[in-house]
Amino acid sequence: MISLASACSDGYYDSDLDSSCYTDLTSPTALEGTTWTIAINTTTKKITWTKHNALSTDGLYYESFTSAASSYYKFTYLANGGVPIVINYDVPVDFMKVEGKYNPAHVTFSGYTISMMGYGSLWGQTIAETGFSSFTVTFTSVNSASSLCIGIDEAPTFNISEIEYGTTGHSICAGGNGLMYNLVNVGCLPCVPCHTSCSLCFGGTNAKCTGCKSGYFLEAYWPYNTCDTTCPPETIKDSTNNKCVACHSYCSACTGSLNTQCSVCNSGYWLQPSPSSTTCLPSCPTILYYPDNSTNTCTSKFFNNINQYLILIQLGCHPSCYSCRAGTDTDCTSCTGSLYLYEFKCISSTACASIPGFYPNSTTNICTRNCHFLLLVFNFLLN
Repeated sequence: MISLASACSDGYYDSDLDSSCYTDLTSPTALEGTTWTIAINTTTKKITWTKHNALSTDGLYYESFTSAASSYYKFTYLANGGVPIVINYDVPVDFMKVEGKYNPAHVTFSGYTISMMGYGSLWGQTIAETGFSSFTVTFTSVNSASSLCIGIDEAPTFNISEIEYGTTGHSICAGGNGLMYNLVNVGCLPCVPCHTSCSLCFGGTNAKCTGCKSGYFLEAYWPYNTCDTTCPPETIKDSTNNKCVACHSYCSACTGSLNTQCSVCNSGYWLQPSPSSTTCLPSCPTILYYPDNSTNTCTSKFFNNINQYLILIQLGCHPSCYSCRAGTDTDCTSCTGSLYLYEFKCISSTACASIPGFYPNSTTNICTRNCHFLLLVFNFLLN
């Protein structure tokens, strides 16, 4: 099927882009008492007939015209049983009252109402002459033995006795079973409202959005095109543009899209020490910090507070020392972290354990003599 409009306004989508619109589509019936809106789009050259209070599965009737200047509004009527056909408009009916193009013995005009007896045709003005973009009609009185067709004709004969549209006319007809129509198609509404969360869309659900209303945010990752009140992990809300913005690839949580706006780092990256405590980088400062993989932060090797830092700087200790008597790596008086003091030097736990009779004491961070080992040596010497 073809689209009935070249474009839809914001908040609506072209139903031809959403195939679910055509599932079990039915033809609406035009019976006595039904009301219809006839809409004309002179840009796309489409005319549609849309039934009010239609079934949820009902489509609309539509057709194309070549020229608004040569397309005339036309009725054909056949009133049987001695009962007039009556149709009501929401606009004055003067546009159908054109001298010489109706039978005054059969047709009566009154304000917004046209009554017809007998049979024949009624020719009105052209689409261009009326300038209507839409109007509403109600089939007020059309019994089952009668019929009334309303539409347009592009090759007018102006024969007021004919009751056919031929191959150049397009119309829907009331009366009988209400399913009579001439050279029109059945389709979906051309422009359908978006989901309530969408400002722009290509379908009717919140997963078919291309823009979101205030308070909703367009997903940056899967599911794409979804408007929601929350944003998924590794993204943040951009309330200015109503969308979710991805964190920098270094960040797993953030306040912005830069690597200097991180609150948590991804694996392989570490949150830097103050004053760069919101920056994630692939390494830590090499002298005073080590990369802590349990928290993805750069953690101090040698001190836990600012006072200890000042003491370290004042004494000019070697970076491996927590405290010292001088500035070399053999002048340490205490160690911190994973280092252990042995003969004024801070060494690793492995190095400490390799020294006969010593073990790394994690409580004191001292490479401590093993008393049990000394007892074994003493007993050996005695024997």
